[in-house]
Amino acid sequence: MKTSRHVFLAFQLMLCLLFAACAKIDLPDPTTAPTIEEAADTLSAISVAEAQNRKAGEKVSVVGFVVGYIDGSALSKALFKLPTSENKNFLLADNIEQTDVNHCFPVALVSGSKYREQYNMLSNPGFFRSKVLITGVIEKYFTVNGFRDIESLQLLTDTATLHKGNLRLPVRNTPKKIQLGR
Repeated sequence: MKTSRHVFLAFQLMLCLLFAACAKIDLPDPTTAPTIEEAADTLSAISVAEAQNRKAGEKVSVVGFVVGYIDGSALSKALFKLPTSENKNFLLADNIEQTDVNHCFPVALVSGSKYREQYNMLSNPGFFRSKVLITGVIEKYFTVNGFRDIESLQLLTDTATLHKGNLRLPVRNTPKKIQLGR
């Protein structure tokens, strides 16, 4: 009798483990994370501090946080909050809490470009304080290094699987069909 009870308990335990192993796994959203190739490009990205010290005319990829915008024609008009009217630019910083414009990299949102429509913070308040990867040619913008025109802008998430120092990079694998099994 004891043996059959142990067998029954062992069987119940195995069933529990089987169902636990089949639990749903939440995967990162593949539409917002870059591909492995794009993440490899991110590994060569530089910080805002590095971008501030590069020469004008140099093409670079910069990783940073969107921390504010310039409301007017002078760097001194920087605001570190959501805009109340359509913004034509934004400020990129290494630290999400940055409020010193001297540690920011201004990025233009060129009129008529897809970037202005998609990434102005009035229409898209979720863009504020997001982490991004931006590629462009460094030019003087508001009398400091910045991007007047960008070639690409990519939102980065915290579902990283690659690391470069303290930089966390998300990765999206191209889905592959798995034969027999999961």
